[in-house]
Amino acid sequence: MRHAARNLLIHGLFVLTAGMLLGFVYMVFLVGALDLRPLPLNVQIAMPGTEHGWRVAHVGSLINGVFAVALAFALDKAGLEPRARAWAGRLIIFAIWVNVLFYILANFAPNRALSWNANQYGEASAAGMIAFVPAVFGTLSAVVGVVMILRGVLRSRAEGDVAD
Repeated sequence: MRHAARNLLIHGLFVLTAGMLLGFVYMVFLVGALDLRPLPLNVQIAMPGTEHGWRVAHVGSLINGVFAVALAFALDKAGLEPRARAWAGRLIIFAIWVNVLFYILANFAPNRALSWNANQYGEASAAGMIAFVPAVFGTLSAVVGVVMILRGVLRSRAEGDVAD
């Protein structure tokens, strides 16, 4: 596997791990406590956010990890020059980590970090702005990265370079 693809694969696996850990955060939110009985550990925790928000943080991060792992294999087969391959991988890596940040911080934002300003969900906040602005760039970088990989795979296919 080429360096850029391997790097994307590694980050995808880390994001999958973050998604699994966010599953524990989701559980703590649902239960309202860190309850690890039969171990003698039961700490009540009041967390911000909504059930939906923490579920999205958990599942969305898992999906982003799978997205990156799949794209790593596509990137490895794409007929891109090494520099373009590296850029496509970096764009996807940026997007997946920004999404994880967005999913988490949206739980601390009254407006769910869906806009820079107040919206029908609530007022603007620092958490919302910190989540929203990078998420916009992350979305754009994901689209550009996927299009780059797609073009490379189509080019390889047209040239007969894609192996089974």
